[in-house]
Amino acid sequence: MFDNKLLVIPEIANSHAGSVSKALDLVKAISGIGCECVKFQIFEPAELYKQTDEAFDLFKTLTLPREAWEELFQLSRAFGLNIFCDVFGQSSLDLATELGCDAFKLHLSDIRNLSFVSAIAEHNKPVFLSVSGASLNEIFDVIYSFRSRGIDDVTLMHGFQRYPTNLEDTNLSRVNTLKSIFDLKIGYADHTSGDDERLIEHLALAIGQGATVIEKHITLSR
Repeated sequence: MFDNKLLVIPEIANSHAGSVSKALDLVKAISGIGCECVKFQIFEPAELYKQTDEAFDLFKTLTLPREAWEELFQLSRAFGLNIFCDVFGQSSLDLATELGCDAFKLHLSDIRNLSFVSAIAEHNKPVFLSVSGASLNEIFDVIYSFRSRGIDDVTLMHGFQRYPTNLEDTNLSRVNTLKSIFDLKIGYADHTSGDDERLIEHLALAIGQGATVIEKHITLSR
């Protein structure tokens, strides 16, 4: 589905801070920078944390209601954007599917959750698979699981998730390693500082290593 030479994915994630109006402004901003897609994170706090966890209440404030997602999807479509969604459980998967998501991202934390892999595969959409920190055996297993269910459009996403990631921790050479081992598209999810003067050079190096997908978190203001 996404076969152009370089796909740039602007990820809104939680930059909206729970504000629907800010989320809408982020979509509008994306529409003006030449990207062909937007990526959201859809979740219920219970998919990520126990209610006794300190982070549960924080993520509760970041959770958008269904009507907000309907508005965000409608606006994204009006701008001609493809919509990708990070999903973290059956509830968020169901919502993303009902709203017409074009592709899913499976996080590393679910790479061994084969029942969830199976649930995603049922919808027959492209998958972006986070593999940083995963062993080769884990990657082979989840690819086999998707392929055995008819999903061949899988992109492996390398990226060190520390905010911000120090350049020396990004291990860009793994992009080339993944490319040499797997007959799949390879992407790079960058979490280095957006105002690092070396950012563009860094992303160019990732592309030079073989990345055909670049994912970057965005915000309206730093």
